[in-house]
Amino acid sequence: MKISVLTPSFNSEDFLERAIESVINQDYTNWEHIVMDGGSLDGTVAILKKHTHIIWKSEKDKGQSDAMNKAFEICTGDIIVYLNADDYFEPNIFSLIIESFKSNDCDMVVGNGRFIVNGIAGEQWNAETNYLKCLIHFKYTFPLNSATYFYKRKVQDQVGGFNIYNHYTMDYEFLLQTIKKFKTKKIEVCLGNFWMDGLNKTSTVNAFLECRATAISFCRKYDFLGLLYYRAHQYQSNFLFWTNKLLTKVELNKHKRSH
Repeated sequence: MKISVLTPSFNSEDFLERAIESVINQDYTNWEHIVMDGGSLDGTVAILKKHTHIIWKSEKDKGQSDAMNKAFEICTGDIIVYLNADDYFEPNIFSLIIESFKSNDCDMVVGNGRFIVNGIAGEQWNAETNYLKCLIHFKYTFPLNSATYFYKRKVQDQVGGFNIYNHYTMDYEFLLQTIKKFKTKKIEVCLGNFWMDGLNKTSTVNAFLECRATAISFCRKYDFLGLLYYRAHQYQSNFLFWTNKLLTKVELNKHKRSH
């Protein structure tokens, strides 16, 4: 089974080398690495030229989703994974992924990931693979980074790629469709690292609001009962939040009066 590693990139010279090395240093050799660059103006292209094994293009695109779809169109692998230019894989995980597909009747394999905050390894997250739990993003943790899930080619063929009009949570939108429709296998292994330095794209927006908009939009299109489920949990969460806040205020006032 061949793994296609697909990397969208734009002005990524500070991180791209590390991402490339995390692929080269895997313990499984049947893979290809495709980088679709959005016309970088820094040293990204020089890095790509240095690595002759990489299939790449550098041209203006319509954003990350467009680059991801373009990379998929030219890949030849049986198994697909997206690796953002500033993220990187854990060592020797490709063989685990292949074994998981061979030993399980599944369409997608999901693992856990680690936050790298300002260059320092932070906590790991434990990703959920149950559709309803992934839908309730404010209560459970869906697979937060594309380096932590691999899927069969037929998944993206049937789902239809990434929404080019969704610039921040295109992966979450894709995951909701995939987890709802296809069989997923969870492995308790850290597969990838999510780089966060305050400058990466997802750090510049309110992730909660973006996920909420995506979840509601998805349910309106594909899952009306899911929308009712989402709203019920949203109202419950809001009620608990304001109740706890009120109780905390009452306790603080009682403490002040007692002193």
